Amino acid sequence: MLLALVEHSASVVSAYVSAIECADHRGDTDIIGIYFQTQFPQIFSKLPYSLWKGILVETINVLSTFSWNFVDLFLILISIALADQFRQLNSRLYSIRGKAMPEWWWAEARSDYNHLATLTRRVDSHISCIVLLAFATDLYFICIQLLFSFNPIRGIMRKIYYCFSFGFLLARTTAVSLYVASVHDESLLPAPILYSVSGSSYSNEVSRFLMQVTTDNISLTGMKFFSVTRSLVLTVAGTIVTYELVLVQFNSVQQVDQSNITNSCEVR
Repeated sequence: MLLALVEHSASVVSAYVSAIECADHRGDTDIIGIYFQTQFPQIFSKLPYSLWKGILVETINVLSTFSWNFVDLFLILISIALADQFRQLNSRLYSIRGKAMPEWWWAEARSDYNHLATLTRRVDSHISCIVLLAFATDLYFICIQLLFSFNPIRGIMRKIYYCFSFGFLLARTTAVSLYVASVHDESLLPAPILYSVSGSSYSNEVSRFLMQVTTDNISLTGMKFFSVTRSLVLTVAGTIVTYELVLVQFNSVQQVDQSNITNSCEVR
């Protein structure tokens, strides 16, 4: 959240510097008005500008920014808690690796695993919409940042902000993906232990435990559209690369004309 504060502060400073340049270019002294109109053209190109509207839109923007970051942080914390529960069970299983355990012990371990699987599905039923929203939002803003990267970035402050913002966005998206995928990773770790059970200790409970571990897909999902696993990280990365290649191929169409950039302060 502190990094989000730094990123948003850099965004405000970068936009304010642009507003000062626009004010000098236009000979206008209302820097605050220019700031709001250039920062939120999607609003003030449709509505007449006034100071209270600018403050209201900026307040909504700040709340949206920190809500977006908090959603990612929330998913990370929930995933850490779930993965830690599986990790405790896996520690118990690894501690008896190679030992002959009675059938009742394996029945108890399988019951604990089944309770964790039920807990994961119950949590997923409540937060799957948040998972979908978080991944869709992160992917959308990554694509937006890539689109803006084809426009000339003037000024050292804007370059610093863009590099930090894009790097922070990629790092946060990767962190969310890996932490949420850790729930699925931990749920698969009992399999090697069960495969190594000796013939004298093998029982119906071990067989049922092994079948559940290898066939049951325990993971958080995005409203059942996708399961968050490590392979999803590569899928998202492939989507981003594909989008980047499309932008490269149609760079002449996507890139803003240099004259439009020069006159961007005069549009309003």
